[in-house]
Amino acid sequence: MFETYGDRFRAAPNLLLFRSSEAYNCVFSPGTNVAKSPFYHVWRRNVHDLNTLHCTDLALHARRRKALALAFTEQSVKATIPYTERHVDRWNELLPGEDFDAEGWSQDRDIAEWADYLNFDLFADVCFGAQNNIKEPGPNPLRQIPHAIVLYMKIHNPVSLVALSTKDLD
Repeated sequence: MFETYGDRFRAAPNLLLFRSSEAYNCVFSPGTNVAKSPFYHVWRRNVHDLNTLHCTDLALHARRRKALALAFTEQSVKATIPYTERHVDRWNELLPGEDFDAEGWSQDRDIAEWADYLNFDLFADVCFGAQNNIKEPGPNPLRQIPHAIVLYMKIHNPVSLVALSTKDLD
């Protein structure tokens, strides 16, 4: 039923998928003769909602990509490494928890929730210099924010539900 040839996969008679960085670069690099499909329009909340992800106009996309490139230079990305290392190292210390059973196993953790806490703390620190510490033990009212973001996405951009975990869909 499916034909696969290494990094190529025919998903339908008129749909061929590629699984390689070379194919990705050939399709999505600037200056290629490839246009985004109208599929990307379903991600818009309304006709005026244009961001880099679902912008199909090549000239507009190029302007937006150029603006983003100013923020994501190699130097600026490398500057986030100490922040990332600090937060990930602390997260790794906290993840097992403090409660172990007689056999030495730690309590169960919802890794998606803990990853949300890590990301929230990391981005708050990198973007705003804020120390929210929602991954730290103890009560923290800011822990509700990642869940509020998921709720917002459910209401205002329902197509994004495909990217959310099934736990968030309850």
